Amino acid sequence: MEGLGTNVYNYIEFLFGLEAVRSYIDFVNREPTQYLRVNTLKTNRERTSEQLKNYYDIETEFIPGIASALRVKEKNDIISRSIEHVIGEFYIQGLSSMLPPLVLDPKEGEIILDLCASPGSKTTGTGAMMSNKGTLLANEIKLERVMTLIFNIDRMKPYQHRCSPL
Repeated sequence: MEGLGTNVYNYIEFLFGLEAVRSYIDFVNREPTQYLRVNTLKTNRERTSEQLKNYYDIETEFIPGIASALRVKEKNDIISRSIEHVIGEFYIQGLSSMLPPLVLDPKEGEIILDLCASPGSKTTGTGAMMSNKGTLLANEIKLERVMTLIFNIDRMKPYQHRCSPL
């Protein structure tokens, strides 16, 4: 049964058969696919993909239909320690979490309320889609999660461009 409770095992077998149980166990035990949402306020997925390959030997591929998404071909723990991640050029995020902002299709100038906003993946994705022009209220009821939300919003914000006087 390999990590699958007896009740669940029997239920799946009853409904779908033994082969379905084996397929499900294989699926549950498989290493999850790693996805990245490129922060379009700072860079683009072509540049990010190239940097990951050149500097870290990490190969990625584009996800059709999601212009800011990359799939990491082979899971790699160094991604979360890369300078590009630390400075907010991309967010390590499940593909399913990238979909709500795409469905919402936020526009510049809109007012949006994000409930249960921590850790900030959908919040920062929505903000990027709005080009950070509008009002995005990020609500988080659990105080212990607010710091993570603030950290990620700060990390993903656009670079501050400094102009020197003429």
